[in-house]
Amino acid sequence: MAQGIDQNTVSEALSLGPSAIIEFYLIYYGWPTDQSNVLAITPTRKGIGSTIVWQEQSYISWPLESSGFAAKGDNSLPRPRLKINNFELAVSKYLKTHNNLIGAKVIRKRTFVKFLDNTNFASQQNPYYDLATNTSLANSGSHLPDQTFYVNRRVSETNDMVELELSTVFELDNVYLPNRNVYARYCTWIYRGHGCRYAGPPQTTANSQQFKDSSGSVVTVTSNLGKWKSDLGSITLGQYVFIETDNYILRSDTETNLNAIATNFVCCHPMEFCFSVAWVPAHETKFIKVKLKDM
Repeated sequence: MAQGIDQNTVSEALSLGPSAIIEFYLIYYGWPTDQSNVLAITPTRKGIGSTIVWQEQSYISWPLESSGFAAKGDNSLPRPRLKINNFELAVSKYLKTHNNLIGAKVIRKRTFVKFLDNTNFASQQNPYYDLATNTSLANSGSHLPDQTFYVNRRVSETNDMVELELSTVFELDNVYLPNRNVYARYCTWIYRGHGCRYAGPPQTTANSQQFKDSSGSVVTVTSNLGKWKSDLGSITLGQYVFIETDNYILRSDTETNLNAIATNFVCCHPMEFCFSVAWVPAHETKFIKVKLKDM
């Protein structure tokens, strides 16, 4: 028996008279930044806007046509397509605010009618019964394996229909070309965001000026005292500390955890944002290196 398929599902699939298969789609339109908000739709005909519940998740009944999910024998990966009704430009609104849904995660769920949640029926009871036990066959664990895809591109968009092409997880997950634009004389990486690899001391102020003390003499930045703490003590001229936020996703050639969050990470830049927060005795200057928020 295939992993993830229970005995009830196998028995129903091999039955001479199986009940209808129902499809459900979870579209995480803000993926991967937003992994909680989801558009849950099903092509099951129950009237536009009505809902069907499966595994305690409510799905909006919405006209939808799917194709291309069949496995191929030539070892090529499937490129399924979803044609979704664009009633009152409902889908276009998601396309406009979420980069045409490119990279959005799509989970396809399938089950048989006889396993649907009891709440879908007028009597609050699934009419399919197990005569041996006299109990409802409603079972959220009885379903075909879930399939995960990612939106590869928007094929077409009209006032009536939006067509999306999906790709599998075995292809470039959430990556599409062009990945980023490259400009001469400009660095396109987000300042202090992932991709910025400068790890040296601060070079200039936010206005591209050299650091100077109260007498106007240029201050050479020497050593990094590490992350700021309240009991740091005295700081001599040229030393600096830094303040940081833990909201950056790191990417490096050796990084295996692609969701690793930067903690205690120093990333300077020639356009380092440093400023004098206080003048201390003997013209000692306390420089604070601030990690700017990635917008």
